[in-house]
Amino acid sequence: MKFIVCQPNETSDAIRKICITGHMDDFDKFRMIMDDILNCRACNIYVSMEERCEETKEERCAILGEMDLVICLVTRKFLSEPDCLGRKDMDCAMENKIPILPILITPGLENPFNHICGDIHLLDRSSTGYVDTLRERINEISCDANA
Repeated sequence: MKFIVCQPNETSDAIRKICITGHMDDFDKFRMIMDDILNCRACNIYVSMEERCEETKEERCAILGEMDLVICLVTRKFLSEPDCLGRKDMDCAMENKIPILPILITPGLENPFNHICGDIHLLDRSSTGYVDTLRERINEISCDANA
């Protein structure tokens, strides 16, 4: 698994590992979400840089198992291509009970997302309370991980 790692300038046991995944054609949106996360909390952010996965499903799940949260960027490409690495990462996270947070990047995809991925709480980046909700979710994960 190839990653970009964005590390904070502080060291603390409370620093969490967050993986951002999605469709590679939407990579330009990953930076925007990284900035949103770092404005909420210092953490290590791992961004998958692959178009295709070279690891087995078990190897990929083991790597994702080291994460405290997997954020999936929900776009048309993410939903329209079942073999997209982001969809596989989300499935792996769900199977292994790794907390996931799908973030809606393209408005209007709530119903197709629920149809394909099930009834998972979706955070809409265009909603008014987006930043506050993102901060709450990241802090909840941080608290759970330290318990």
